[in-house]
Amino acid sequence: MTLRVALGASPRAAVHLLAAARAAARLQGRAFVTPDDVAEMAAPVLAHRLVMTPDAELDRFGAREALRVALEEVPVPR
Repeated sequence: MTLRVALGASPRAAVHLLAAARAAARLQGRAFVTPDDVAEMAAPVLAHRLVMTPDAELDRFGAREALRVALEEVPVPR
């Protein structure tokens, strides 16, 4: 499936995603980040940074949906 993202998040956004995932892990009493922490924080941190294509906007396919699809399709590192 094509995600229809015209402009993705910047490297700085990835730094903020890592910081948010670390905070989520710490709030759960862990000193380490899991893939679930990253997935949980992806939409709040990245969604407003994505620019969708005009076709995606016409189809009401938003950034949060694109992130959800991406997280489902990309395998979690082991």
